[in-house]
Amino acid sequence: MSFSWALVIVFIISYIIGSINISKIVAFLKKDRKLETSGSGNPGTMNMLRTYGAKSAVITLVLEVVKAGLTAWLCAFVLTKSYPVQTLGYDCNLLVFFFSGFTIVFGSCFPFFGTMKGGKGVACAFGVFCFSPIWYIALSLFVVGIILIILTEYGAISSLVFVLGVSIATTIYIFVLNIAFSPLICVLIWLMTILIYVRHYKNIYRLCTHQENKANFKASFKKLFHKRRKGVEEIPEDEVEHAPENVVDVEEDNKTD
Repeated sequence: MSFSWALVIVFIISYIIGSINISKIVAFLKKDRKLETSGSGNPGTMNMLRTYGAKSAVITLVLEVVKAGLTAWLCAFVLTKSYPVQTLGYDCNLLVFFFSGFTIVFGSCFPFFGTMKGGKGVACAFGVFCFSPIWYIALSLFVVGIILIILTEYGAISSLVFVLGVSIATTIYIFVLNIAFSPLICVLIWLMTILIYVRHYKNIYRLCTHQENKANFKASFKKLFHKRRKGVEEIPEDEVEHAPENVVDVEEDNKTD
């Protein structure tokens, strides 16, 4: 099999795996609410946080990261073993890795399953960069993103800053080390970034007009780590934003001296 046909197979596998939406699977297992009609309606990690709480969001994020990163890494590993440098005349590892990574993000945004309505690709992109040679920068920028979302409560700001920062860092890394096919790899990375920004165009508009939905990050994680107090009934995590407040009417006693 030629290397070109091997890339076609990588594209098909990566796209199918990218199309598997973890948030929809987690929401389906909840059996109590449809994700697309709750919160922002977007089947992604941030809407899982708003709709189901921190625990479900963390599970979704971790599984999306592993799904994307491990798939891209395995594709690059298998092709590198099947088509070594001696055969091709160049190192194809990072080229295949980011080709698979871009396809996974594309599949996440425009999945084959359902009505082509997917997430915004940030969790998958995070997974790809976490399994890349600059994983330490990806993790550092992820921490920066967490700080931003704590300070602002806007998930879009955190996501966009992370994607832009890690793309710039990867581009510098690739050109400094003069890796084979640097321009083509950078094209794949920036296509991934542009795709994610395009998917966030509504969020960008709402941020500019001060209409963006808040992520309720602090409230969700406070609930997750809140210990059950003795004698107090704990509200299920899924009902954090939906539990009605108890209204108590207090009548003042007319006191006479």
